[in-house]
Amino acid sequence: ISYVVNGSYRITDDANVYLKYTTGYNAGGFNSRASSLSGFYTPYDEEEVEVWELGLKSDVLPGRLRVNASIFTYTYDDMQVGMIEVSDSGQPTSFTGNAGKSERWGSELELQWSPLDELLLSASWAHLDGDFDEYPARCGTGAYLGTCINTNDIARRTNAADDQLSLVGDWVFASTDWADFMAHVEVFWQDESYGSPLWGGSYEIEGGSYPYLFDHIVMSDRTIVNARLGIENVELSSGT
Repeated sequence: ISYVVNGSYRITDDANVYLKYTTGYNAGGFNSRASSLSGFYTPYDEEEVEVWELGLKSDVLPGRLRVNASIFTYTYDDMQVGMIEVSDSGQPTSFTGNAGKSERWGSELELQWSPLDELLLSASWAHLDGDFDEYPARCGTGAYLGTCINTNDIARRTNAADDQLSLVGDWVFASTDWADFMAHVEVFWQDESYGSPLWGGSYEIEGGSYPYLFDHIVMSDRTIVNARLGIENVELSSGT
């Protein structure tokens, strides 16, 4: 059973604060192919999460300036993550496994400003922190079964940068009797992030296999810019 409890309080006619508690569930399953390196062929467990969020929604200047903000925490049990192992020959194998417990916390801020009737500017910023409290250790086999690498402080969250920023502008720069001419510009920036929580493997030596870890693969920060021109509200015989 998953549920949401949400309460809000209206400070003024144009602003309210809210507090929300949410639970979530993601069913377990089976990997489509077995990993001979991981030593198990069977399932991964279900994932559960608890979320707290405190936020503000406000029209500081109604029709002109809107400010929304929130802070939040996520607590995962048996978090499902994509895991990668590498064979002696260098062949990587990917599969879904459970990372144990992990926590995330962060904040978001959104601004919308319309200085003119024909111009709307938007900006948003999101920050995320937290990694893994529990992550499966890398252990050897055979004579080296007790040789393990503690990975709790080494594993990193994936595909989630520390900071993300977006800037958007919409401008109707000309209006005529038969159409409106508009311009739209978007700029998205994302901080560096990790491609996998961990890259690990083992190499065979007499009596068993010995575990090791690779350096993390880091995806560089990036900026994407989109822009377009458009014609809207074109007059036709039956409307626009």
